[in-house]
Amino acid sequence: MNQPIKERNYHLYQRVPWVHPHAYPLGLAPARERYRPVADWIGRLILPELLERDPEGGVLFEVYHAPAAYSSLVAKKVRLRFNAEREVQARALAVTRNVIFNESAQKVVADGMILAERVNRWRRVTPLESLAGSRPKDELTVRLAGPVTLHEPPGEPPILIIDQEPVQITGLFVGLVTFVEAASPAGDRWRVRHYDPATSAFTGPDEVVAVPPPSANENGTLPSTSAHIDASPLNADGWYIYGALDSEGVFVVQAWMPRSLMRLQPQRIIANREDAWRYIRHETWADTVARKGTATSVLYVPGADAETASATWKEGDRALVLHLYSGIGGRQREPAARARLYFGHFSFGIAEVIHEPLAGELRFAITYYQIYTHNGDGLVAGALDWSRYMGDRQFGWSGLRPVCDILIMFPELNDVYLVEDRPYTVMDAIRANLEQMAARYRIGDGRGATYVAAANNCAQDSSQAFFAAIVEVGELLETSRDLAAWRAANPDQAARLQCLQTGGQELRRKLVGGNARRADWRYGAENLGIAESSLHNLLRGLGTWRTVLPRKTSDTYAQIFLEHGASLWTLCTYQVGGHNPDIEPIPAWTF
Repeated sequence: MNQPIKERNYHLYQRVPWVHPHAYPLGLAPARERYRPVADWIGRLILPELLERDPEGGVLFEVYHAPAAYSSLVAKKVRLRFNAEREVQARALAVTRNVIFNESAQKVVADGMILAERVNRWRRVTPLESLAGSRPKDELTVRLAGPVTLHEPPGEPPILIIDQEPVQITGLFVGLVTFVEAASPAGDRWRVRHYDPATSAFTGPDEVVAVPPPSANENGTLPSTSAHIDASPLNADGWYIYGALDSEGVFVVQAWMPRSLMRLQPQRIIANREDAWRYIRHETWADTVARKGTATSVLYVPGADAETASATWKEGDRALVLHLYSGIGGRQREPAARARLYFGHFSFGIAEVIHEPLAGELRFAITYYQIYTHNGDGLVAGALDWSRYMGDRQFGWSGLRPVCDILIMFPELNDVYLVEDRPYTVMDAIRANLEQMAARYRIGDGRGATYVAAANNCAQDSSQAFFAAIVEVGELLETSRDLAAWRAANPDQAARLQCLQTGGQELRRKLVGGNARRADWRYGAENLGIAESSLHNLLRGLGTWRTVLPRKTSDTYAQIFLEHGASLWTLCTYQVGGHNPDIEPIPAWTF
């Protein structure tokens, strides 16, 4: 007799109507002077039926928004494929697997974890298929990142061609508002005032928006609340609200993000390296309870003064993000933090400086590359926009967990190297390697599930992808040209690459301790999804013990980059949004 599947957070959250894509009729758009689309290309991923699979490994994409020239595609289902270019195809092929759930994966399903069950017993599952099939239903809303090309073969549906993994998002449109007052006794309607770039203030029109309550999680805790959000210390600078119009034409706030967090206007500037390290090591996680409901933005630029420090970050700049979240305490303390120690979760991300037209200013746009094991929240490993991973009012972490993101500006990561007339950067290689690792995580290397353990976890496997990227670019240069001649012709760039490689070697020594300790890192062993003995996994993990502790991992990366002259911008949130008296932030623990 089959055991009933345990109900987890994901199942509880599905009871809320406003989280479902079909709650928002296509074709409805809010006023352009108040909102803008969150991306040029937005849509919903759809996994084809087994007998209708795309021979090229693509999936279906229901278009929610497209550039004006392609507006005829809105509300249509098109094919979505990776570029046929050799490099892109090679990466996809490297993580394409036959998927057969092993016994351990079947047990995980019975425990209510969300696995890619729809691709179980499929041959040669591609990264796009595992992404589309990672939820029980076709509900992942994404934006298409990087270049997008439309191909229209005669007599066939249109095909969108992409180079990068689609980014999971929340909301179709975004506006910039301050919360004025509750507009209903239940607090599910709020009067907001829009920002007017002409006056650089919240002097725009008022509007009543829907802020429907989320479902509580298994612990009885609300992931977010709008209670007293008008009194939040972040409300004066406003909130980016993400959402769409419901069938009644009311804008529903599905996610929010404090404007002050992402503006290029730090609250504090540090010019001394030792002071910057002291802040990261000792201050970011200090007095978390007292900081509840606040956000901090602290910039370190070596030797810079207060007037010029922010100006060193310009539109188009990309920074590596060290992401770390910690635990939930208070009266509704989460079970994982009962011992009052919480290790946290580490991942990488990429922050880009963009021009925000709603405010007429520069701000950060952050994409996380989550190497995340299968879970009861339905969080899918891969590329996630801040709006989805942090800001989502039902699935996000900003209202529940304290979070510290360290943005590392190290120009060597973005240096362009031409290999066979194709541009390469270490940052792009990091992104691509993290996308590959996430694809492996989604299907457990074909065994169905990925588990947290000493030798395989968020910090361990993110680091594996990071080091692979540095090695990869060096090997591309070495195998494509006369390296000595290239160094002689490009001495500045060669020196910068050497600086990056030296920093990578220092990081590896601190985190890994030598190749022999983790042969699976060096050779990419397909060990995900193996339910090995705890002792064997622990012995493998001991060689990289610092990456077992997420905060130690983050601190180690930050320290090495500081020593090599990087500029660091630290963005922290401590359970932001409305006020929830039942929870408190717990700092991430480390040695």
